[in-house]
Amino acid sequence: MPDWISNIYTGPDENDQQVEFHVTTSDDDLFQSIPLLSKDGHLSLTPNPERIGSATVSVYMSDDGGSSFGGCDTSDTKQFTITVNQTIYPLTVLQEGSGSIKLDGISILPMYTKLYNAGSMVEISATPDPDWLFSHWYGDITSTEQNIQFSMNKPISLTAKFYEPPVTLSVIGKNRLKSTLLFMIYPGQKMLINIVLYNLNLYQQRIFLDGQEILTQIIILSAYKWNRTHLLQHFIKILLSGQPSCMLNPKIWVGNIKMTFNLASAC
Repeated sequence: MPDWISNIYTGPDENDQQVEFHVTTSDDDLFQSIPLLSKDGHLSLTPNPERIGSATVSVYMSDDGGSSFGGCDTSDTKQFTITVNQTIYPLTVLQEGSGSIKLDGISILPMYTKLYNAGSMVEISATPDPDWLFSHWYGDITSTEQNIQFSMNKPISLTAKFYEPPVTLSVIGKNRLKSTLLFMIYPGQKMLINIVLYNLNLYQQRIFLDGQEILTQIIILSAYKWNRTHLLQHFIKILLSGQPSCMLNPKIWVGNIKMTFNLASAC
């Protein structure tokens, strides 16, 4: 606090003397750094964030003129009171992906903010939704544990990140595979469609409307092949049809999907 003391005066014919303030308190533990007064009257202090209460502060001033010939180099002691109130810190909880969060055992919504007294212990947990996994917490606190505890010693913001793991499509058989993919696109989302036809890569990119259905038919020789396992994202609809050769006459699809040949679908 600048100019907490003003009009500092050393006395008649003593302008060349230097002054110093001496400060004591009745409770030093109330402060992280005790009050100090600079020579120009600036007051500085740091409260203890884990303490509340009041302390009496005593101040007197001295100069370097000495006390010879009946002089006085020390002022009277003055007192004042400093009161430290409870420090409050905000906790902000955000979420990325699909899941639920509990704060101190109570379910909360994303973009949640709560005020805590300094030093309060907080417990928070993250639970992924079905078909999702928990990745980690990030922000002012980082952790890969779903359940964490911490002390509120500063303003804290943290985010729970959930993600969808890849799924697999295994195709067993022979000959070529014709695949039709059906997508649901979000507003303004850019989709890169890769059409693989006889090992020739063609790329198309455009912006689709909200909820627009995009139907892409792919004759695949190098992407989805027989007797291979392929990584796919969730909720892509795959339509499979076999094209038997003259020597083969398949009847049904077997595995996680059981249907009569020639068409099978999965999501």
